[in-house]
Amino acid sequence: MQSGKENSQFSILNSQLIRVELATPEDLLNCDLLILASSTWNTGGPEGQLNPHMHAFVFGRGKDIALNGKNVAIVGLGDTRYHYTCRAADYLEQYVRDHGGKVISTLKILNEPYGQEATITQWAKSIIDNEQWKT
Repeated sequence: MQSGKENSQFSILNSQLIRVELATPEDLLNCDLLILASSTWNTGGPEGQLNPHMHAFVFGRGKDIALNGKNVAIVGLGDTRYHYTCRAADYLEQYVRDHGGKVISTLKILNEPYGQEATITQWAKSIIDNEQWKT
C-alpha cells in the first residue's frame, strides 16, 4: 500500500493507492473521489474479463458494498488485438452503478500506456476541475 501526497502538478490532492488484493470494502468509502482501475484479461471466461484480483474483489469481498452516491472515476486498460478490448472498464462501470455509485468519468487506455501520458494527464485534470464531485 502506498499513500501520501503526490509530487506532481496534482499535488493539491491527498491520495492513497491501494492494490485491490489488499483492499477492503471500507477502503472504497474512505475518500471523496474513488478511482477504480483494471486491465482486461482473458481468464475466468471468454475474453474481456476483469483482472483476476479485481474480479475477486468485485464478486467477492466487495459484492455487498453500498456506494451511496460515491463519485467514481474508472480506468480500463485493453489491447486492440482482442475483440472485447477495455471491457474491464464496462464491468467496473456496471459495478459502481449496481452498488449505488455515480460514474463521473471513464478513461480507456488502448494498448501500451507509454506515450499516452498527455491523454492521461488531460483526463486527470478534467476530473480535478470537475466541480460535480467536490460538493
